Amino acid sequence: MNRYENLPPPNFISNRHPPSVPPPKKKKFDFMCLKNNACSSLNDVEHFLCDFNSFLKYIKLYNLLKRK
Repeated sequence: MNRYENLPPPNFISNRHPPSVPPPKKKKFDFMCLKNNACSSLNDVEHFLCDFNSFLKYIKLYNLLKRK
C-alpha cells in the first residue's frame, strides 16, 4: 500500500475559501423623504407634549379635589 495514494495530483489547485462576494451597494438617501419624516416626527412630539401638559393639569386638579 502506497501512503501517497490519498494525496491529490500535483497539478490540483485547492481553494479552501469560497469566492468572495462583492459588498452590497450603498443605498442613496432621499433627503426630501427624510426631511418630511423628521418634520412629522417633531410635529407628533409637539402634540404629545401639549397633551401631556393638559393631562398634568387634570391630575393636579384631581389631587386637589381628592384631598378632603
